[in-house]
Order: sequence, then structure tokens, then C-alpha cells
Amino acid sequence: MRSQKIFRLVVEHAELSSLMFWLSTLGGAYSSLGETYSYCAEMAGQISQKQLKIALTQGDPITASKCKLFAALSLIQTGRFLEARRIIREQWNFSQSLPESGRDVRLERMCQGIWHKLRCLQLRKSREQKVSSLSSLPFF
Repeated sequence: MRSQKIFRLVVEHAELSSLMFWLSTLGGAYSSLGETYSYCAEMAGQISQKQLKIALTQGDPITASKCKLFAALSLIQTGRFLEARRIIREQWNFSQSLPESGRDVRLERMCQGIWHKLRCLQLRKSREQKVSSLSSLPFF
């Protein structure tokens, strides 16, 4: 009886891990297309939410944090900078709250990389708005 329960848990974990792999691949593809198509960015965000549910089911807070960062990336791609900023900061704080022995360098680097992407896109949007406002001025 006990060995059946352990076997069932092992199989369930393997299936969830496989599902996470496929969702990650699919989410990455949609995220890449999300740079150009907002629909794809939205789909990538939905996929990251599904991954988050699985990570929480597995009791894996680091993977859950990474899923939240993927969602933040989707928000950045759709121009929702304030929401993305909040998520990135929360995940950075989480990564820094881990004990030294439990820190995940990849999680920290993800926070930094997505933060830089946010800043670059905010600057680009700000410049575009300035150019747009200048072009509406009369030429004489």
C-alpha cells in the first residue's frame, strides 16, 4: 500500500515535470513572438500562469518565482510597466531573502535581465512620446 502511494507520487511528479518542460517551450515561443504581436505576449502570460500553478502544486518556490517573472515579461511586452515592475521587485526581494546556501543565481540574473528590459522599453517609449509631441509643433 505504501509503495503504491510512493510510486503514484513519483509518477505524478514526473508527469508534472514533463508538462512544465512543454509549457516552458511553448511559453518561450509565444514570448519571442510577443515582441512583435501583443496576442502572443498575452498567450505567453497565460502559459506562465499555468506553469505557476504547477510550481505551487509541486511546492517549488524558486520555480514559482521564475514563472512570475515570465508573467512580468508578458506584462512588459503589452506595455503594463507598473505591474511588471512590482512583480520584478517582489521576486528580487524573494531571491535576496533566501539563505546563502539556497540562493539561485539564475533567479537573480532573471530578475536583473527582465528589469533591464523593462527600463529599456520605458526609455524607448518615453523617447517616442517626445518625438511624437515635437512632430505636432508647427514648422516655421
